Amino acid sequence: MSKKISYQQESANPKDQETSEPEKEICESQESSHKSASVPDQISEDLKNTEERIKRLSRRTLEALEADRQTISKELHDSIGASLAAIKFSLEEKEMTRSQNNGYLDESLDQEIAYLMGTIKETKRISANLRPTTLDDLGLLATIEWYIRQFKQLYGNIRIDYTNKITEQELPEALKI
Repeated sequence: MSKKISYQQESANPKDQETSEPEKEICESQESSHKSASVPDQISEDLKNTEERIKRLSRRTLEALEADRQTISKELHDSIGASLAAIKFSLEEKEMTRSQNNGYLDESLDQEIAYLMGTIKETKRISANLRPTTLDDLGLLATIEWYIRQFKQLYGNIRIDYTNKITEQELPEALKI
């Protein structure tokens, strides 16, 4: 390395500035090997960093997917599962009553029908929250407006100002997924 330094340093003495061709080649060779050794090291380091970032992103993506699955599972269990269980128990009770009355049922099934209607409505709500049909039928902008209307119904005391300055045709395809 001392040759490299002496080669690059300027001297007031003209004799010191004269460097033989072999010395120059040795210095250039040392510089080249030093650079070529550091470039692969840098590439390797960059690759390791990129791999780590990809792993972290993948982990966060999987965690987000798992959180969504847990939310959906909880909604299905707590809402639809509970409603269907209530309907089942009510129908079983009426079936027992009917069998005890020689096949005659003196009650209507209006309550069970109302439970079923509520369960159907809840199923549609969960489905719409997962992927609204308006997204495929009417597009992203109409779906955003639909979400705003739903939000206003739930939280009427929160003011929403929404303006849109583009059309559905101006949206990039990547955003229409």
